[in-house]
This record gives sequence, structure tokens and C-alpha cells, in this order.
Amino acid sequence: IINTGNNSGKGHLRKYELKKSCAVYGIDEGNVSIIDDKHLQDDPTLKWSPDRIAFFVEDMVQEFGITNVVTFGPNGVSGHPNHKDVHLGVKCFAQKFRSRMSVYFLMDTKLSRKYLSLLDTLLSYFIDFL
Repeated sequence: IINTGNNSGKGHLRKYELKKSCAVYGIDEGNVSIIDDKHLQDDPTLKWSPDRIAFFVEDMVQEFGITNVVTFGPNGVSGHPNHKDVHLGVKCFAQKFRSRMSVYFLMDTKLSRKYLSLLDTLLSYFIDFL
């Protein structure tokens, strides 16, 4: 993960949430790495360098032997600028290494659908079958 998400002072909580969610998916805590780079701090007013993000993604891919990367779509979550920058950074990384691994970008949805939660799951299910 790129950083602790500490923009609102909740970095310790975000670390805990990350480790717990990884455990649900069977990801060992030793395979969870949080990059706390001073140029990639959680702040929607800061622009993150795609090259810097690509560097860290490449480093993690090599360190952990990662073969698949899943990240934000072009609009991030709710249009968050840092999420958009992560998308660009992973895209930059993918252009260099596309033959060696798979990179998946989440589909963006409208903000209103994000907050519909369970209803959106049902809506998405039916849309797929139309």
C-alpha cells in the first residue's frame, strides 16, 4: 500500500484495517507492506509522481514475487486525487512490464452508486446480464 492514509490523523486505524482485511483474504501480515514516503502522503491537495509510484510498485512486485496487481480505476474512489495518481503510476508500471504480469484496474462507478451498497450489488448483477 502506498501510505497510511493519515490525512485526517487516522493512520493507525487505517493500518489496522488493512491488516485485518488482508487476513480475511488469507494474506499473511508479513506480506503486507506500507510505504510511508514523504512525497506520497495522503493529501488530496498534493500531486503524486506516477514515476515514483511505478518505482515502488516495481520494488514490491520484485520483493514479493507478485504476478497480479489490482488498483483504482482512472477516477479513483470518489474522484480522490491520490487514487487517480496511483492509477497513473500503476499504468506507468504496467506499460514497462505488461508481458510479465497482469494488471487490473477497477471499474469506476458514479458516486451515487458507491453509497447504494447492497442495492448497487444487485443492480450490477442485473446489468451484467442485460
